[in-house]
Amino acid sequence: MSTSAKTTCEECGKEIRGRSDKRFCDDVCRNNFNRKKRLAEHVIIPEEALEVVRAIKKNYRLLKSHGEGDYTILPEGLPALLRKGFNPNYFTSIRHIDGDLYRFCFDCGFAIEEDRIILRIREQQLQLPGTGFAFKEE
Repeated sequence: MSTSAKTTCEECGKEIRGRSDKRFCDDVCRNNFNRKKRLAEHVIIPEEALEVVRAIKKNYRLLKSHGEGDYTILPEGLPALLRKGFNPNYFTSIRHIDGDLYRFCFDCGFAIEEDRIILRIREQQLQLPGTGFAFKEE
């Protein structure tokens, strides 16, 4: 005869019947426990960070709407993009290409020369690291 220690549900504290390695009395308690655990681990993104992400997405949409290939010089230039809400201070990465500094919003890169915008499109899209945000074309 073996003596078994009585185990209790990790969520509600009721006595558990059944297997000796069982942690919860039923699926409801297991789901509630895991939901609370996920909420406790959930990182809340501050509103300021969300505003940055929105600005990067807006820049992406504006650049992507003007891109017609791998390399484009936007005819309307920087002032026209600024009027549409473009903010060159927000981007996801920086690369040097052909001696020019390109700032990228996901897969759309831009270089500013005086009042001209030179646009480059990468073949693959990028995700914004550490946020879980990925922006895909609609």
